[in-house]
Amino acid sequence: MDILHWFSGIQVWHLEDDFYLIRDFTPAHLTCSVMHTPLILTFFCTSGALQGDIDGKPFALHANEALLTLPLQTIRLHYISPDLRCTLTAMSRTYAEEQNVGEEYTLYENILKNPVLVFSEEQMRANIAMTEMYSYIVQQRQHPRQREILITLLKVNHMLHAMSLHNIEAPDTAMERTGTLAVRFNRLLEANYTRQHHIAFYAGRLAVTPKYLSTAVMQASGHTAGWWIDYYLMRDAERYLTETRLTVQAIADLLGFADQSSFGKYFRRQRGTSPAHFRTQHTNKNHNNNETDH
Repeated sequence: MDILHWFSGIQVWHLEDDFYLIRDFTPAHLTCSVMHTPLILTFFCTSGALQGDIDGKPFALHANEALLTLPLQTIRLHYISPDLRCTLTAMSRTYAEEQNVGEEYTLYENILKNPVLVFSEEQMRANIAMTEMYSYIVQQRQHPRQREILITLLKVNHMLHAMSLHNIEAPDTAMERTGTLAVRFNRLLEANYTRQHHIAFYAGRLAVTPKYLSTAVMQASGHTAGWWIDYYLMRDAERYLTETRLTVQAIADLLGFADQSSFGKYFRRQRGTSPAHFRTQHTNKNHNNNETDH
């Protein structure tokens, strides 16, 4: 898992590929500035500051705050203060689903809108104490109920976050249904967006009309279902164009377009330029920045 390559010189506790814990890391332990993973991440900051963006959306993390990210989001770090101290927990989507928390409290939608959570000093001490318990449980590899105990601890922690930080009480039936549908849509989208580009497919799988699905997703996340399909496709398209040497045809194949022409037309509608020109612009920009740095 990529997370093992993000740090050096510090213990990485993990339970198979489902749960990871890195306690009290500093700038000296970080070996990368771009993080992309299928895991759900939570950074607990106890001192210092961390600034960057999540899929292009800026964030700033300070002491007594936590940063939460969702599967397949890309985190870019732009500034790390010398006195930064953070603890990171990471878990697979499957592991999170076993806790059955996200759908009950629609944490997913809240994280999309505001990935930084602010704690009191007392709340932060409680969070760090929980990570100490995680560390102890992860080391009990021979305990027959290790997984069950860890899931219980994580569920309690997430429920406290949902109640105290997001002020979420038991939702009414309509809101609960909307939130649950949006979470199911996102899960389905993550598994199929490189093959299925149309709302009708997702609506059919979820047994609702495209209009109802788009309205529900809009209410939960602030964006329509179609916007999210485009978001996932363009996020990957831009990353492939700027961070790899893949041909435009290869990228079109990876993203499920019939041919390079179809991908090019779609990309132009989204960004107003061709994939090749977008790549050239980004390459020239990086070249000019490097010359400025020197």
